[in-house]
Amino acid sequence: MVKKLVAYGSENDVKSFIGLKKCKYYELRRKYSQLPSHYVHVACQDASTRIKSFLKLKRKKLAKSDKSLINKTSIWLDDHLWKPLGYTTIKVATHKG
Repeated sequence: MVKKLVAYGSENDVKSFIGLKKCKYYELRRKYSQLPSHYVHVACQDASTRIKSFLKLKRKKLAKSDKSLINKTSIWLDDHLWKPLGYTTIKVATHKG
């Protein structure tokens, strides 16, 4: 999901979280209907952060490529997607509940 958002944002000059969410939210919700909606929300946040970081590196001539590449996978979870169960365990919302 993040790879698609970064590619779309880079190609269409959409850098902001609001812009990405406005353009791609409903499409991603239809495609990933089994996931909670907040996964799309945080994927847009992650993608906009990656796009802005890449553009900053590109301005400083420190970017190693012409496109923003995703080398490491990460998942952002907002407060609606997880909750603590005691001191050492968390419960994460998934497509199965």
